[in-house]
Amino acid sequence: MSAGTATPLRDFIGLRFVAVERDGIRMRLDMGAQHLNQGGTLHGGVLTSMIDIACAVAVRAHANGAAPGPQEPPPDATQPIITLTLNTAFLGATASGPVTVVARQRGGGKRIRFVAAEVFDAHDKLIATGDGSYTLRSRAP
Repeated sequence: MSAGTATPLRDFIGLRFVAVERDGIRMRLDMGAQHLNQGGTLHGGVLTSMIDIACAVAVRAHANGAAPGPQEPPPDATQPIITLTLNTAFLGATASGPVTVVARQRGGGKRIRFVAAEVFDAHDKLIATGDGSYTLRSRAP
């Protein structure tokens, strides 16, 4: 994780940036006991947070024109990314191992962007999907 790129929630969850890819971004969570629900599997709130955070990072990467590679696009305090809508579908469960989220911007204009994400367990099984709309807000520095 690059200095200055994470939020307190992202730090708390432990979600790490992996790479900007050709058409999106990839992040990873190394699961621990703190991420589990009462049934012993990854908590839906953690999955939803992973999707939301990855989608916002994908918007930032696209807005910055980030090149593929391991460098996370830096945040811009004058243009925060705000979630407008977020939908999550839980398709499976996992109890251990790293979990990967891949997010890709699917469309949008100058201010509102549409993003989709997929979450995979350690065996590359799809366990959740999500999509949302995000806005780039202008704010004085």
